[in-house]
Amino acid sequence: MATVDNDNSQSGAAACPRCGAAVDPAASRCWLCDAALGDLQAAPTSATAQPRHASFSFSFSALMLVVTLVTICCGLIAAAPGLGIPFSVLLVPVFVRTMLVIRRRSQQGRPPSRGEKAQLLATSFGVAATVLVVLCTASAGAFAGVCFGLAAIIDARLEDLGFLFITATVVAAPLSVVALWWCVRWIRARWRRDTQLPED
Repeated sequence: MATVDNDNSQSGAAACPRCGAAVDPAASRCWLCDAALGDLQAAPTSATAQPRHASFSFSFSALMLVVTLVTICCGLIAAAPGLGIPFSVLLVPVFVRTMLVIRRRSQQGRPPSRGEKAQLLATSFGVAATVLVVLCTASAGAFAGVCFGLAAIIDARLEDLGFLFITATVVAAPLSVVALWWCVRWIRARWRRDTQLPED
């Protein structure tokens, strides 16, 4: 019926005012409801509807990726909980970031291939691990220096450790701030590189 209606619309057919059926402009009565037609004008041809793309589609390859990651995490947790649990926690933001990049690229009309998806996931995991190591190292150094400094203040016998407090204040704390700033800039630069359209 949709083909017939389209053909009638393209040929300049009119529509019945009562039932809306496509009729011949020269006909006096509707063939469907037998209503009097009178003077009818050809119904305007409707514009072709543009296909709507889903903002986010969970493809089969993405489902297989999720199943693979869940299987790996479950195996690690069963074999070595001390390694599997941190790995699984670290993998959550990595997976979310990868899915967001895939969604943005799909909206831009350049969906990544399976190899590119795997590459995005691997590089995101490497970046997340590097950022975590840098932040933990800087934070641990600053925290340890502050603790040693407070211990020296509380106990006079540990006054020789006071220089660690100065070290933490002068060196470790600024390094922590610099490391955090560098990590934020690196993450933003990678997001722009992965999501922006390539320049012609």
